[in-house]
Amino acid sequence: ADLPGAMTAGLETLTKVANEPLSGEGHIINPVRDAIFESLKAEQDDILVEQDVTIRKGEVRGFGAGMVAPGTGVLLAPAPDAGQRNPLSLGPMFVYNPRVSSFKFAAVGGGGPAGPTAMILVAMETLARKGGNLDQAIAAPRLHAPASEGAVIVERSIGGKLVKALAARGQTVRKAADFGRVNAVHCRYGYPAEPTKVECRAAADPRGKGLAAIPR
Repeated sequence: ADLPGAMTAGLETLTKVANEPLSGEGHIINPVRDAIFESLKAEQDDILVEQDVTIRKGEVRGFGAGMVAPGTGVLLAPAPDAGQRNPLSLGPMFVYNPRVSSFKFAAVGGGGPAGPTAMILVAMETLARKGGNLDQAIAAPRLHAPASEGAVIVERSIGGKLVKALAARGQTVRKAADFGRVNAVHCRYGYPAEPTKVECRAAADPRGKGLAAIPR
């Protein structure tokens, strides 16, 4: 896949639509995402993309730092000290067995400090739970316990039973609409594998508008 070309196509589209009157939250991300998808021919090529375009009070903040690492097609995130970010929020996750040269799982996360927490939760639900399902793991309600907050933050959709259990342990519980964004790829039997056992799945977080795809 021509990642640098795809990111260039996305940024060129962003430049065209960024100054137009906003007709809705999808006014910017939808054409940018489509430009990247079409440039990559994503139905044919292997691609894992995490987008970070948000609209706040009419201001467009695009694709992390808005720069692509030359020759890689990788979008650079803001510096760790920008906006109270730390290096942990910049790390992707990759699970690979070097003994048999087998790929198992990869994920990228966004949403600041909640991103790594969300990635770990998705990885545990997918890899450690028997019969783990990637789509269900990404869609499942999340919790996050940042030291700076002194409380456990849970998504509003999380079950009351868990909230009561946390409170019973003396935890202060706060609710949020949602947090963290995770796009991931999981190969249940590893990859490469025997032709009859190739079972790989890509999933994008329904909380965001990113894209995750693998070749069929």
